[in-house]
Amino acid sequence: MKYSATLQAIQRDLNGITIKEITGCIQGINSVIGGHPVLQKGRKQEKVNRLSEYILDLLKNENEIDLKKVVTVVTEESNFKISWRVEDHELKFSKESIPKPAAKFNPLTFRPSPFYGITVFLTKYLVCPVSRPHERRSVTLEFMLTDEQRELLSIIDPADNLPSYQIRFFCAKYHDGQMQNLLLEFPSICELRVNANVIVGSSLKGLKGRPGTVNPADITVMSRKTSLNRVELLYMNTECQYVITIALVKRVAIPSLIQRLMNENRVSKEAVLAKLQETQQDIDIVMEAETLSTKCPLAFTRINIPCRSVACHHLQCYDATAFLLMNEQTPTWACPVCNRRIEKWQDLILDEYFLMMLQNTPAHIEHVRVQPNGNMVIIDEHILSEQEDDDYDERSIVLVEDDIKIPSPHYTHSRYTPLSPPQLPLPPYVPLVPAQPLLVSRGKMAAPPSPEMTGPPKKKSHVIDLTLDSEEEE
Repeated sequence: MKYSATLQAIQRDLNGITIKEITGCIQGINSVIGGHPVLQKGRKQEKVNRLSEYILDLLKNENEIDLKKVVTVVTEESNFKISWRVEDHELKFSKESIPKPAAKFNPLTFRPSPFYGITVFLTKYLVCPVSRPHERRSVTLEFMLTDEQRELLSIIDPADNLPSYQIRFFCAKYHDGQMQNLLLEFPSICELRVNANVIVGSSLKGLKGRPGTVNPADITVMSRKTSLNRVELLYMNTECQYVITIALVKRVAIPSLIQRLMNENRVSKEAVLAKLQETQQDIDIVMEAETLSTKCPLAFTRINIPCRSVACHHLQCYDATAFLLMNEQTPTWACPVCNRRIEKWQDLILDEYFLMMLQNTPAHIEHVRVQPNGNMVIIDEHILSEQEDDDYDERSIVLVEDDIKIPSPHYTHSRYTPLSPPQLPLPPYVPLVPAQPLLVSRGKMAAPPSPEMTGPPKKKSHVIDLTLDSEEEE
């Protein structure tokens, strides 16, 4: 009678896992304890009964050393669906899963992404053997969610009203046992099957010859929340091994990234002007005027939050939201202006100099010319009426640091469409000076020719002085 309740609890937990996991438990116990104390043959219930009786015998004999070994094996082989512990020669049961550090459970690490972070691995890693030409092979991973993990999947991120957690399938090439900082890449010919659903290989391809330009497959909606999940990768014609695993990841919303960009990674107007003046004084560099576009080279709409890489030499910016959206879909991380690689997203900076230019030019203006001294000249491509000419001609726009406004990074849940909210002031300034000089490419558009050379101009130019600070304005 003393052990009857314990025996029932053991059998209850063992019946809750698969026969494959029970077989793994028996094999693991036979391996760590030695000999063959538990037979592997038979149906599931027969294996459960034999394993339960064996564990009960260890309890009766107060063999705590072997009992702890059994508990460790059962916990790992059941993928942490069973959580037992040994205290005072007794077996303790818990409804909650035992938390285990991901580093011990799965040694794989992948190149970090700003859009998600791995919370816990749901499976062990599996190495996929090489497939010879025309040989079709498959590998399978299985997992079952705990109550805690199901609760995490139900959490909604208020930044964009989308789930905060996802289940992702990771795959990368496997060379010489390398398991750290892996670049995501799937076999060129493959297919992913999640329970009864199929993810075609075309959606698992990145850019040709560029590992790391594909995302881990999102299998959240295909996964069962309360029963066993079976994920199968089918592939062929591989020249090397691949390694696969499944993880629960925490997603980072783009509005949250933009808020961090605005709070932490900004370069001031003074820093940009100082770099221009420093470059202008270099006798080996010939400074010429550079024409900037107010339109994003990615979205082809007016830039809202101007950003660029700290390593880029140009002044031209692009829209932060458009750039992050593009890299969330296809993580190329290359500057759309000069194609320079951006090593990490923290290298992006919000350019206050470019932001001032945007806030002090009419909405229809598409181009502004930057002089070597930092002054800007509006290029108006519209033929203005005489009244408009009188209003704009010789008008000098003086910018004050306190007037800088930044659009609020609030979005709807439908792919982050801006809602045109009221403008917000900049957060407290944190100095951030570009590591590389801002060089203006030679051969760009030079200073505008005189009216005598070109005749009556159709383009109207209006000078914006961005070099003044608050003391000079007074």
